[in-house]
Amino acid sequence: MSSPEPAPVNVDRLMALDLFAHLDHHDLAQVSHWVHEVRAGAGEFLFEQGDLPYEFFVIESGDAEVVRDGDVLARIGPGELVGEMALLRGERRMASVRAVGEVIAIALSADDLAAIEEEMPEVVRAMRATTEDRVRRNAELDPGSGN
Repeated sequence: MSSPEPAPVNVDRLMALDLFAHLDHHDLAQVSHWVHEVRAGAGEFLFEQGDLPYEFFVIESGDAEVVRDGDVLARIGPGELVGEMALLRGERRMASVRAVGEVIAIALSADDLAAIEEEMPEVVRAMRATTEDRVRRNAELDPGSGN
């Protein structure tokens, strides 16, 4: 990932993201201790197909492409959750995510996700609902995929 130095993730930044918008100030302050900023320049990968999942990302700014086997499947942008499917399912990454221009994302590691699930299960429930919706949409687009 590219520089400059990552900025701290504060309550205001989290509140602007749909995944966290339903949380109150106290809960957002808690979540801010677990997340960190990641930056990727044009052409850089947030993660690659086949990687083991160590974290997931919420795109804060910029656009990225979801690429599987060299084919661009989708373009994603601000507010979208990416990488959570493999993390929640304990599977290798099914696709790569490559920045189109500069991307700033909020990242949460697998270990910190487990801590949040213990203390704030509603956040993880929201992520699981998003994941289930995406799996359903993917199945509609590619009925033979089994995902």
